[in-house]
Amino acid sequence: MIPNDRVQAAMITKFKSMASLVALLQKAADIKENQWQGRDFVYPAVRVKLGTQTPIVAYPCSSSFVPMTVQVHSEDASSK
Repeated sequence: MIPNDRVQAAMITKFKSMASLVALLQKAADIKENQWQGRDFVYPAVRVKLGTQTPIVAYPCSSSFVPMTVQVHSEDASSK
């Protein structure tokens, strides 16, 4: 299995490459992992969280399932 930190890094890189998403933020650097602990929290912000990786035994190769949550934080009344 691919380690969760590598999967999470790949997903963050993918989201940072999405021009339509980055246009809604101040900069691509506002897309981070959910457990990011910094002092300069800027709104709006996008956070990526991975769940527990479980192997898929139905496939002969090494496949797994990783649930992912994307959290959007905003100072507005709604993050919609």
